[in-house]
Amino acid sequence: MKANTEREIMPLLFATSGLLIPSLYLRAAMICVLGVIIYRIERRLALLVPASPGCVFWFGNFGSYVVGGIGTGLIYDSWNGYGMRYLDGALLYIGLGLVCYIIGMWVATSFVKVDMSWMDITKDIQIKHKGVLILSALFILSVVVSHLYGFSYGDLYGNLVIGAIQSIESLPIILAAIYLMRGGRSKWIVVMLLCSGFMTSIEGISMGYGRGKFLIVFIVCVSVWISLQLWYRIKITTKSKLLIMSSALMLLVLLGFMAQYREIFGSSEDTSRYAKQEALTAANTTFWTPSNVITASLGPIVSRANEVNSLELFGRAESGEYERYGFTYNDLKQTVLAWMPKKYFPEKGEGTGRDIMVEYGFGEGNIPPSLLGDIFRRSGVLGVVCLYFVLGLASTVLAIKLKKSWGSFGIIVSYYFALLCLQFYTMDVDGIFSIFIYRVPSSAVVIYWVLRFSGILAAVPAKSAPTHGRRLNVMKPYTRTRPA
Repeated sequence: MKANTEREIMPLLFATSGLLIPSLYLRAAMICVLGVIIYRIERRLALLVPASPGCVFWFGNFGSYVVGGIGTGLIYDSWNGYGMRYLDGALLYIGLGLVCYIIGMWVATSFVKVDMSWMDITKDIQIKHKGVLILSALFILSVVVSHLYGFSYGDLYGNLVIGAIQSIESLPIILAAIYLMRGGRSKWIVVMLLCSGFMTSIEGISMGYGRGKFLIVFIVCVSVWISLQLWYRIKITTKSKLLIMSSALMLLVLLGFMAQYREIFGSSEDTSRYAKQEALTAANTTFWTPSNVITASLGPIVSRANEVNSLELFGRAESGEYERYGFTYNDLKQTVLAWMPKKYFPEKGEGTGRDIMVEYGFGEGNIPPSLLGDIFRRSGVLGVVCLYFVLGLASTVLAIKLKKSWGSFGIIVSYYFALLCLQFYTMDVDGIFSIFIYRVPSSAVVIYWVLRFSGILAAVPAKSAPTHGRRLNVMKPYTRTRPA
């Protein structure tokens, strides 16, 4: 383990040196190098790459700051526009933060025992029609009851029932990936699991909102499926690779078409079926032109991934325009009492991230401050160094512990936590803390209850034991066939 760490030091020093050169594209390239290092570390630790905390966390930052940021600049030629003028500095500090994240991963491996033996990690999961039907009913009925009786997210039912179901909406997608990896052929099971994953936001999607859900579901399903293929040493066939690439292309076109539909229908207050059909017809006419397909598909994705308001918050905080905010007693209350309904906790904000952006005058909508912007307004570069180090340490320890404990249930929760890391870049610091101290434990309880009630989880041993005596050499290419 020590020798492997030493081999990673030189690439890390190279990437750190490259970040200090004031070049937008060079810094983006160094962030890519850091992503490779994170991948190698987590693969060496026998974590479920690429659906592992470090890989997913890096992918979120890369997608927003590199793909979204540089993509926005290239497509819209807005390098000096609102927020974009601070992109170069943001890439520098994101890179330095990821360097500290890697150091935190190294520290974690120095005192946590890593289980490198091969095991059947999904043997306790039984995905059959009856269990999937029960699980789907739980997701669907919770939303239907909310609409029938007019419950909102602020009352007790919304907080404890809708909130609990919404918090684990990635669970059906994880199960779908496991089912597909096992070679499941029932289309009904796949459809029910995917519909369950979409259920809490299906109404918004039908109106042209929540388009990002499609992208997140695709990332969740593909990343979990690939990680299982690698773990079980199943060769990813050319057909599977082509299917993934073609699905990504179709998804890109779909998101572009829905963006065009939203732009046309969004200006109308008429919610009738006829108005929607007219908007769809108009969107179909304007979208399918050679010059519009590419810009209409790529443009909305990069512009949504690029959080320009967050970049503006970061830039103003980094330049000293905002006084250092630090951490307050109210932050502690909002984090510790995040589980309590607003009815019983009137001081509870709409979400500390949203409250921050409203306080600084960035709008009333759901505008996230981003982790980088929030930590800079609090503690500057010292906060970035410390927070990313702690994230690397805590995430790696938690991932290692979950993977080797509680059998298949621990694997499911490990996937759940890793996929939460996809949104870490866009959260505030209080939200990150609440993930570790509240959301993961509470959601783990909900996941266990749902899996046991539906019969999908057969049993949960105290500690998963290797089913084979051989060691798993995770640094070699996975080209072997499925074990008998």
